[in-house]
Amino acid sequence: MNGLKKMNGLKKLKSKNRQSSPKDTINAYDPRKATPNELCDAVRAAMTAAALDDRISIKHKLLSAIEGSRLNIGSILLLLGIHADTVEDLTPSDVGYIVRYIRINSPDGLAVLRRPLAELFESVNRVQRSQLSKRAA
Repeated sequence: MNGLKKMNGLKKLKSKNRQSSPKDTINAYDPRKATPNELCDAVRAAMTAAALDDRISIKHKLLSAIEGSRLNIGSILLLLGIHADTVEDLTPSDVGYIVRYIRINSPDGLAVLRRPLAELFESVNRVQRSQLSKRAA
């Protein structure tokens, strides 16, 4: 039941994105409105559904935004027990837990993640629209 509720929140975000432009999505998306666990689950699901090129690009953008906010990504990875030598080594779950950690421990730092997270969810919407149009054809 709880997992269904979380997915409904992601579906609402997806349906909202279909009606708006990507710039509106970036401005409308606010990760502070989700609970830490909902945000973690949504990021993990979106990272899994994103195309591989988009996934790598989003990881780089998220980590750059985190570093730009003066948060120490190395310390965060250490505290979370995540062992990754490169950005490409981070799994979708790792990225979800990083965002969750920031949501809980540095809510002010979360503001810099709005744009990369909105781009992540928009890229997933593009992939899903593409798959739907291929199925229809």
